[in-house]
Amino acid sequence: MLTRFPIVSRFGLFIITPLFAVFLTGYNMLCESVSDAEQPVLLNGINDEVVIVRDEAGIPAITGKSDNDVFFAMGFIQAQDRLWQMEHNRRLAQGRLSEIFGIDQLDTDKWMRTLGLYRASERAQQRLGAGAKQALESYSQGVNAWINQAEQLPAEFELFDYLPEPWSPADSIAMGKLFALTLGGNAFLESQRQISQKMLSEQHYASLFPDVVTSNNNYAFASASIADIAVNVSQQHLLGGKNVGSNAWVISGKLTANGSPILANDPHLALQIPSVWYAAKLKGDNITASGMTLVGMPIIVFGTNEHISWGGTSLPADVQDLVSLRMNPDQGSFYQARGKWLKFEERQEVIHIAPGFPEILKKKIKPVKMRVLSSVYGPVVSDFIGASGQTLSLQWSALEAGDTTFEALYKLNYAQDWQQFRQALSLHVAPSLNILYADKNNNIGISAAGKIPVRNSSSFGMLPTSSDHFSWNGYLDWADMPYEYNPARGFIVNANNKSVSDDYLHFISNDWADPARAERIADLINEKVAKHEKIDVAYVAKMQNDLFDLSAESLLRTLASIIREQDTQDELLISLYRWNRDFSEKSNAAAIYMSFLRHLKLRLFKDEFTQYYGSSGLMALTEQIIKGLEIDIVNRALTADAFWCDNVATAQEETCKDIISLALKDVRDELTKLGGSNIDDWRWQQFSRRTYKHQPFSQFKHLDHVFEREAASNGSANTINVASYAFDESEGYIQSLGATFRQVIEMSYDTNHLMTNSTGQSGNVFSQFYDDMLSSFDVNELHSMKATLAGKPIILRPVPLSQSSHVEGK
Repeated sequence: MLTRFPIVSRFGLFIITPLFAVFLTGYNMLCESVSDAEQPVLLNGINDEVVIVRDEAGIPAITGKSDNDVFFAMGFIQAQDRLWQMEHNRRLAQGRLSEIFGIDQLDTDKWMRTLGLYRASERAQQRLGAGAKQALESYSQGVNAWINQAEQLPAEFELFDYLPEPWSPADSIAMGKLFALTLGGNAFLESQRQISQKMLSEQHYASLFPDVVTSNNNYAFASASIADIAVNVSQQHLLGGKNVGSNAWVISGKLTANGSPILANDPHLALQIPSVWYAAKLKGDNITASGMTLVGMPIIVFGTNEHISWGGTSLPADVQDLVSLRMNPDQGSFYQARGKWLKFEERQEVIHIAPGFPEILKKKIKPVKMRVLSSVYGPVVSDFIGASGQTLSLQWSALEAGDTTFEALYKLNYAQDWQQFRQALSLHVAPSLNILYADKNNNIGISAAGKIPVRNSSSFGMLPTSSDHFSWNGYLDWADMPYEYNPARGFIVNANNKSVSDDYLHFISNDWADPARAERIADLINEKVAKHEKIDVAYVAKMQNDLFDLSAESLLRTLASIIREQDTQDELLISLYRWNRDFSEKSNAAAIYMSFLRHLKLRLFKDEFTQYYGSSGLMALTEQIIKGLEIDIVNRALTADAFWCDNVATAQEETCKDIISLALKDVRDELTKLGGSNIDDWRWQQFSRRTYKHQPFSQFKHLDHVFEREAASNGSANTINVASYAFDESEGYIQSLGATFRQVIEMSYDTNHLMTNSTGQSGNVFSQFYDDMLSSFDVNELHSMKATLAGKPIILRPVPLSQSSHVEGK
């Protein structure tokens, strides 16, 4: 039976020095939520015995006589390790956070209800084949079996005083939809471009967005409001953001020490604890797979089986468009599309809201009712923000009715060769990915995956577009999707950079990542090839932790062309010129460079945005735009487009030398305030830290110190060991995004599979596996998936028929 403490738990949460009173008094009880069963567990839903054994890092090896029993056990063990995370993410996808956390989450719930991610998940479930459907059903039964037999839920449930609802297959599909939302933010880049067009002169706009055709539309207010709420939701709930992506590369056995291909992979997402990834080893009657899955899913997303291995990067394809709808002036429920008047699909959503604490002293909050409209393009996303006269609908591949993404991932786990690998990926819809491949026959490859729209509009969806001139003409044929197989150079690299040649016939994106990471990876491989040295697993792991920033090299060359080292006495600039471009935590110049880049961007670009839009309340968004500008734009603003260097807010005309000097002064002021006036003592670690946030306790004073974890930070947005920072005036540079797991897979006869998760396997703060990988992750000390099985086995057995009804009702 589950124990609940409604008043005591919430009093401890909000009044007494939070958490400690509750945790100290309930410590032994709560620890029961992390302990493995010592006796066989009798359960309905499985057909035969399943054995789960953890290794020294808490990673489960699950062995059963059927695949579906293995998927059941995957649900059981994930629920034990990550039930709070699963519940939180499910409610996020459903738009039901307000039911637990109150009125503060209302905007998030409205946004998620408007998008309709969960409705799309329910539709997608109906499109799955029998095998994939049964895998999800078995997994769901396993999750619910753990919930039903648990003596104690994780601490978060106790503190918020509620019980989880049963898990369903649609919940698992929704985890994939959240992943697609995390990686698919190009509609909001459209919004940023739209806002910039209204803010900047034609000359300045063309400099920032040379490939974007300008328009005379009036969607700026709606675009800004949509972008604002999307940014807020993504930041609060650790979704998306600039520099979301991945590194992956695969090396042919022709270049490796033991003659077998080596595949490496590390996805870059918002940092959180626990990680969004869960490591597992699965062995059934047909499946033999190991690797990383998204929490809430039964199968391996990136990993290896007996025949092939695969890893992925985000393909930043343009799969979202904001479409402006022409409304019928006489009938408000109709809009124009495809040459005729169509009626909106309309539904009413009811959002229930928890009262504040203490409940007995607070009035109940009435449920909020909201109308959600959908067009043939997708949900009307401008409606609830009150954008009068500006009706924008979001078209996005992830919301299409025929989403078979889970089917693709399911079949990928069973693929045995390149053909089966490609056949599985042909079913993938969203998010758009590059999937790298290696097999035991020494083949390597890469294939794009995900539905990429074909547009009839010359703007390619780079700005919000009127429905008068817009349509998607289906998706790229699978035969036209980019791929590469066994290239002569012997390796393949992708780091979200442009993955097609200039003569590729189809439009994919204008939002490619800076090529610096991909170029650095290729350089390190080519260094070995040039020396006729073979590459081994240790070298590949060392590459994953590389801290050299090639983009810094290009910016410093530009600076030196404007102010030569021999012509300056500025010790900060001299330090930059003599820097080895290494972003290690003990570097002095790395701290100077990071601060300088931030202030140089602000000095170059902010005055123009302010000049043309004033203090309109959009400056937070403009700073997001400025922060996201790539180094090549900064270089161009200092050279060919040097008109940026003049500050339009002053009477005199500034030169680029002036702007560089002002930015250096800003650096001195900032770092002196944060780290003292002795420049020689400055180190990057003084000004930066890496924070793993917890949902939701990072938002609660005192509780954040218990649930969050911190570590020293290194790297930049363009180093292989990637790091993206948010600046805080009092705390400095806080790393909010980085690698969330790392894998290296050597496809030898006896596969050598190494990995490390960013935090640990467990989401339970009392578990030894909550944060045990943090220190090894810092130095990329990889964990073997063949590690000694250290824990006592958890044995799951089917309930004898004579006991079935008794256990079912437990």
